[in-house]
Amino acid sequence: MLHLKQMKFLIGQILGLVITTALLTACSGENSSDSSLAPPPNSSGAGTTVRVSVNANDPDRDQLHYRWAVTDGTIENVDARTTNWTVPRGSGLQFVYVVVSDNKGGFTEQRAAGLTFDPPTLTSTASPALITPPTPTGARGFVWGSVFSESYNRNVYLPGVTVRLSNGKSAVTDMKGQFFIPNVPDGEYEVKYTIPGQSEVAFPSNKARVRSASNIFPTSPSASDYFKGKISPPPAAQVAGSVRLADHTFCGIRNEFFSHSSVPNLFLEPESGSAQLFSEQGEPLSARVRINHYGDYFIVPNQPGTSAKVRISCGAEIRDSDSFTLPATGAIKRPLITLQNHRPIVESMIVNSEDDSRPDLPKPRTLFKSVNGTPPTFGDEDLIAEIIHTPGDDAFFTYKGIDTRKSACKYYSAIGAVEGCTADGFPTGAQLTLAQWRNKFKLSTFSNGDSTIPSDPDDGQELRLQYVNRSDLNLTRDMQAIKHSNGDIAYNVCNYPGPLDVNDPDGRPKEIGAETQPDINFAIDNARQGIGMIVCVAMDYQVKDGFTRFYTFGPTGKLLLSVSLDGRREKFLPGSCTTCHGGDAYGGQFPDDGSGRPDLQSRWLPFDIENFRFSTSQDRDKANRIVKAFNQRMISTELSSITTDRTKKLIGTWYEGGRVDQNQDIIPPGSPTNDPTIYKKVVQPACQTCHAALKVPETLSNATMVCGASKTLEQNRSMTIYSFAPFERYWFDPTIPPLLNLGCNDKPLKHPSL
Repeated sequence: MLHLKQMKFLIGQILGLVITTALLTACSGENSSDSSLAPPPNSSGAGTTVRVSVNANDPDRDQLHYRWAVTDGTIENVDARTTNWTVPRGSGLQFVYVVVSDNKGGFTEQRAAGLTFDPPTLTSTASPALITPPTPTGARGFVWGSVFSESYNRNVYLPGVTVRLSNGKSAVTDMKGQFFIPNVPDGEYEVKYTIPGQSEVAFPSNKARVRSASNIFPTSPSASDYFKGKISPPPAAQVAGSVRLADHTFCGIRNEFFSHSSVPNLFLEPESGSAQLFSEQGEPLSARVRINHYGDYFIVPNQPGTSAKVRISCGAEIRDSDSFTLPATGAIKRPLITLQNHRPIVESMIVNSEDDSRPDLPKPRTLFKSVNGTPPTFGDEDLIAEIIHTPGDDAFFTYKGIDTRKSACKYYSAIGAVEGCTADGFPTGAQLTLAQWRNKFKLSTFSNGDSTIPSDPDDGQELRLQYVNRSDLNLTRDMQAIKHSNGDIAYNVCNYPGPLDVNDPDGRPKEIGAETQPDINFAIDNARQGIGMIVCVAMDYQVKDGFTRFYTFGPTGKLLLSVSLDGRREKFLPGSCTTCHGGDAYGGQFPDDGSGRPDLQSRWLPFDIENFRFSTSQDRDKANRIVKAFNQRMISTELSSITTDRTKKLIGTWYEGGRVDQNQDIIPPGSPTNDPTIYKKVVQPACQTCHAALKVPETLSNATMVCGASKTLEQNRSMTIYSFAPFERYWFDPTIPPLLNLGCNDKPLKHPSL
């Protein structure tokens, strides 16, 4: 149980547990957010208003500015270090986020959490059947790809480039140089591009292929139909280089959590610096271009052969490079430009005057090799990996794409979870709640789950089990599942913090791999009591429709557009689900133009009990039987489409011969290695379960993709199913052998420099 000495109570309805997490010190990565930046249409109750504050300082003594957002409830998003947060009623963790900026390109993001015990007012179990999903319009095909120059040691991805198909449809590349064009009929299309300030040019050899009739979609940057828009031949002259702040971080912020046109004090779009060529006399010699996601710029001069300098604008910070002669033709690489500005430093966040500075998840480590105990200067040969290539927030759960608020709302509309969406992506009208969803499938509320062992996996009996999912998320999970005789199936997992330190007066979460059995007991007991719920993730499959739906619900039972499962920033649905559950018809993002189909062709995952941790009070034999039923329900004949053949073979191998417990002494068919040590330490805990859900296997044998050292930045060290826990274990656990003998040794390989 949760001991009083391990939580500090405040007067009122908020338990003043303050949890802070440094989400991204460099704020790198375009990303996604939840819907609760403004008062939601269907509020979950007035709740309690608390004061939230952030303590920050600036190394350069610049004036600081503040932007606020929350996962639920409402917040006064004022440019001030202290504001008011109205937290809705509901038992669990509610998160508040802040971005602190210095107006010179330095941004630091932080979050805190308030733990509430009040019962939510969203208790209606009225059927949501009145919500009729709209009929998708237009074609279901799409083109997803990127535009880059290959004239340097690494690909330079080009933001702000207009890409146009021969049927007239077009899009503009984002800060990763990626573009997404939905509602494209099957066929082959010539693709043209326009660099700012230049004329339209056709990509010389590659064409965009759309093959939705054959169910072939560009589901990741490594997919065959992902459009790789290499500019070749390059423009007559070009200049490229990189920009960093003095602390090696980026200029700007790439997080769409704080980007919204209708909410005051938020960004209109992700912020970035810009680069432009000027003559010695101060006349512009090129168009102004954005610095991309990787800190690089790419400029095409309009007066080649003259003397010029690169002007970098980063907020109010402006710096000119040394003068140089523009090439008449070909490419020139400029030295790294380091600005003198540093990002702000956030020391703590405070909720109602309580400051515990408690991280709810371990902070990510920077992949630097120490030199006499201190990180080397930028460019030092002892630098293991440039900080821009250390996976940031958006490297986790985003390899299949990154959704936006608008696309997430359109997805919920397509599956009948919300009645409508505003132009900015906020749900309107009727909205599904967790209570309604549970009632529809006859699942119990918390504390009423029946965990008896059914004699027939298809008899409509609810199964429930609590465990620590150590392998990928390191969260404590309360899983409930049901399968009805008609074949309908519904699974819901409510997530809680991972193992807590029972010896710490505040019950802090343990570092990954450092948990003890008492820590595990403590975490599971809290989850059984419903203490500290982060989010519930639900899936269902109805035979009459023939496809899988995803939902996320907050502690109030309210439908959420986004989720932060490993504490590395809010990310929108459905992309945050398809990264592990697969989506043979999903890539880039869910269309926000009304053409999106609800069927993503996603899969259900096998339950590998070897990756679970149980409390000493739990019956292991009973847990084995429940996990077996979890698995058997997903592979019955009428549900053949929700699992892949690899998943079926994996489950069949585990229980061969009528076993009740899983046979963990075998290497199942389809494993990428026959080495038992590598299988047990790497493949089985970190790779196998999610990769089994992919219809087309993503390779695990590409050394440059896994280890780094490739110029294709959008794939470097971005394993298909990347989450924070296996990343930490692999790179920082000395007992884990080199991944699949790829040659990574015990560290990532350094990427080529620009």
